Amino acid sequence: MRYFTLTVGLLFPLALPLWADDQTSPDPAALQKKLTELGERLATLQREVTELREQLEKLSPPKAVVLTPQEAVEAYKKNPNQPVTVEFGVEVGSARFRTGFGEEDSIWAIWDGQLAGGGRFYAILRPKAYMELKIPSKEKGRAEVKPPAGSERKFVGRHIDENGLRVTGLIRRTGEALPGLEEYYIVVDNPSKVHLFQSIAPRPLPQP
Repeated sequence: MRYFTLTVGLLFPLALPLWADDQTSPDPAALQKKLTELGERLATLQREVTELREQLEKLSPPKAVVLTPQEAVEAYKKNPNQPVTVEFGVEVGSARFRTGFGEEDSIWAIWDGQLAGGGRFYAILRPKAYMELKIPSKEKGRAEVKPPAGSERKFVGRHIDENGLRVTGLIRRTGEALPGLEEYYIVVDNPSKVHLFQSIAPRPLPQP
């Protein structure tokens, strides 16, 4: 056994150089070729990613720009036929109790601010718009609540009084308003054009 171990120990160092000679060295040209191919594949993938992003941007609906009433009126003066999205708080009680000629069943949400130089801004939510709305819960994770049948105007109006709202539509202007007394408004018939907040600017209301 000693002689076998000694023989192997002598032969192994001699065999090692022979084994090393059998291993092929990396070919620089082949490595360069593979690197070039990978670079071309990467460039192709990057172009495809860019093209896909451009297609998604075209398919995705544009994000609505939310304006203040003042900004909305300024946009209206530049282009009266362009719908706008407006967000505002309302005068306490206006959405619950205010009515207007020919719009008795509608919700009148009057902005609690004033336009530059005077004037008012408000939204008129017709029954078609508010009858389908649900009231957001002030507690996170709680589902929206549909008002009891026959009480939609009262519940939606109260929520708007307390929290304000966001509406999208075409701005209209009263016909013969005097300077400083201009009135601009949006009439909404589609519930998808109304957004109710959980809390934008809470305004505690006195109990009737």
